[in-house]
Amino acid sequence: MRWSRAFARWRFRWTAPIGHEMSALAAIGSCEGRPSPPGRPRRRNRWASAWPLVGSWIALCTSAHGAPRAEAEAVWALWQRHRAAPTDHVAVVRLGESFLQRFPNAELNGIVRGCMAWHAWHAGDTNGALRQWHAMLSETGAVGTAAAEMARRWLTRWDREAVVRALRAWYARHAMFPNSLDALRELPADQQPPWTDRFGTPWQYAPTSYRHIPSTRGHRFRLTSSALGDTSDLRAAMARDWPPSPPPPPIRRLDSAVQFQVGTDRPVVSAGTRVGRWRLVLVDDLFVTLSDGDYWWLERTPPASEARP
Repeated sequence: MRWSRAFARWRFRWTAPIGHEMSALAAIGSCEGRPSPPGRPRRRNRWASAWPLVGSWIALCTSAHGAPRAEAEAVWALWQRHRAAPTDHVAVVRLGESFLQRFPNAELNGIVRGCMAWHAWHAGDTNGALRQWHAMLSETGAVGTAAAEMARRWLTRWDREAVVRALRAWYARHAMFPNSLDALRELPADQQPPWTDRFGTPWQYAPTSYRHIPSTRGHRFRLTSSALGDTSDLRAAMARDWPPSPPPPPIRRLDSAVQFQVGTDRPVVSAGTRVGRWRLVLVDDLFVTLSDGDYWWLERTPPASEARP
């Protein structure tokens, strides 16, 4: 008798329609999928009614791209605090620290660390900013790739400061800047700077003169990274607003792509491609993430059914 009952349970489970997995599990648990033995009252599993709730909870707590809903909500809360109080640096850093403690391996950590680094720098915590940038270098995934690029750009600016210090040390000895950075190799080892930026490219350097006074050549210089160009100076970059100009607004979601309003145009942009100077990094049920290389930008995900007016 026991073997026949086991076979009946097995047969019911694997012949249930594929589209009704949850109801089949509930039926097995409550004994509704098979007749009760003679003389025994039908028992109902008290957990049977919970299966639909479990399915709803899983759907609610997970966004379309697989990141847990709680992580996305926490990142959105941090972003809202950053936008509402951009000078409250300590508060944003503390929110970021709390997030990293709760979700140490989150897919969205690169966004949090990027915000933390910017606010730590403005709060006077240079080491804190450097710590976050270095951590961003090892992030993975779509957000991690964009975060690593962002970190390399900011660390390039940081390394440029070391080159500037070496040039000033040379100037203190020779009363002018060198014709080439190779001359800095004569400095003591502890004063020699990094010879390339964080993208592995040699610095672009040239001695210059004061404007309208050509005879002063060698008393000024130009030093840039080929990847950053005129935005290579760290302090000048940090003095800009976050960001200097925001991206165009998203107006419609099309699965993993987003339609933007750019003047009178409405281009459709897929994740990984650009709208203007902004790259669409991630499309989530809660928000879309963009990056211009130096800054993140988050916007509420627009509806898929109709465009905003």
